[in-house]
Amino acid sequence: MTKLTAALATCVLTLGLTACGSDPGPEETVEDFHQSLVQEDFEGFCDTLAPDLVDPLEEAAGGATCAEVMEQNGEGLFGELDEDAEIDIVDSEVSEDGESAIVTFTVGDNPEEQLSLVQVEDEWKIGSFESEPADS
Repeated sequence: MTKLTAALATCVLTLGLTACGSDPGPEETVEDFHQSLVQEDFEGFCDTLAPDLVDPLEEAAGGATCAEVMEQNGEGLFGELDEDAEIDIVDSEVSEDGESAIVTFTVGDNPEEQLSLVQVEDEWKIGSFESEPADS
């Protein structure tokens, strides 16, 4: 094996290992959030949310899980989505301390929106239920 081939193989292996071991970024979390809404994947939806959102919801529901609450009450949230509308990440800004992020996105022909995310045990989670319109 030539030095060039060995160097290329090392680079490919290093990139592959890095990609396999890396956590999803804030953009992927927003994409997962959208996909779970479209597919009515209640468990996946709840998995994208920060504990600050999930814990009070489960407490108020008398111990039911977030997924159970969403399945029972999520018709307004899940029921009116255009299944063919794709999400497009417009911008993503991570704070200097790396603990929070704002992701700007569009879904289909809708105007730009933003979601705030936070780091929870090295994973990005949605920090609020409400998405906010992006500043124009």
